[in-house]
Amino acid sequence: MVTPAEKWAYVRKLQEIERRFGKLESDTLRRSIELLRDFRNRVAGHMSELTDFEQWRIHELQANLDGLIAQYEGQLQGMTANSIRASVNLGRAVVAEPLASIGLTNIFFRSSPAQINVLLDFSADLIRGIGHDMRKRINNQIRISALGEKSSFQAMKDITTILGLPDKSSEVVKGIAYEAERILRTETNRAYNLASFSQQRDLAEQVPGLLKMWMATGDNRTRDSHLEAHGQIVLATEPFIIGKDKVEMMFPGDPAGTPEETINCRCRPVTVIPEIGRIRTPLDVKIEKELARRAELKKAKAAKKAAKAGSPKDVLMARLEPDVRQSLNRYGDSLVVYDSDGDLVLTYAKELSLVPDKVVNQLLEDGYTKS
Repeated sequence: MVTPAEKWAYVRKLQEIERRFGKLESDTLRRSIELLRDFRNRVAGHMSELTDFEQWRIHELQANLDGLIAQYEGQLQGMTANSIRASVNLGRAVVAEPLASIGLTNIFFRSSPAQINVLLDFSADLIRGIGHDMRKRINNQIRISALGEKSSFQAMKDITTILGLPDKSSEVVKGIAYEAERILRTETNRAYNLASFSQQRDLAEQVPGLLKMWMATGDNRTRDSHLEAHGQIVLATEPFIIGKDKVEMMFPGDPAGTPEETINCRCRPVTVIPEIGRIRTPLDVKIEKELARRAELKKAKAAKKAAKAGSPKDVLMARLEPDVRQSLNRYGDSLVVYDSDGDLVLTYAKELSLVPDKVVNQLLEDGYTKS
């Protein structure tokens, strides 16, 4: 039987490892920006040396830039590989260490080097794609400058825009910087969650009824479907069901899921021990407030749209043919019309039989019913 003290020791250990992973992720993203900023400064140094665009200078510049891009690509791959390995270790730890905190130290977990290699190869392919995109777009700027359509100074400004580095007034990244961040965030989170799920799957063989819970991040960037999935609990060996399309995912970021549900995902699969059950934390309250905020926002938008569209009668009139609209104006005080949801759109006291058949028929074809 797990005591209250052991229960909270378990929670504290979970939270500690989550913080460690959060720091790893933020440090990795910060270093990726530093790498790109250094790349930008090196490119600017080469561009500033140009006084003209003679053919041999263009080839020399392009060769230098290819070297800089290859160097950046290699550094980013190395940094991503280190982050993925560290994420895998933390993903394993977030299952094993909380168990140890409540005295379950005789649990056996299998290691999977092949799993790590697949993650590394996949991320390396994505980063090579960034390098290819950089070469294409930067070389295009050099060619435009060589044709005399813009100065080397303007070309450098445009290259800076392509890189998408954040300025002093904003932390928002765009362009290449965004692509690098997207890959780093998606792949490090995927590595962490895959390692956690692998441990949960192994643990399920030794702990009957082991569960896992979807834990969302809970800020304004989190997908609606992931906020709604927060707290969903399933058997450790069963998939989560996410979104209106009911996408099946064994863990957040599962490659089997759709890109709409996996890219930039920051959710977690939390182990739920049957003896402990689900433990509510301040994150639950935060997510409930965020869901309520979004519901109010949707409601306000719907009200604004309805007000902009006009009254139900105005909307109905606008959809009818001119001659039918004239008939309604003539016979309107005899009409009772409901929309397809059963709400009154037009209400009048006299007999509907006074209204021409053409008017009634079009209303019926348009999804209205008569009374």
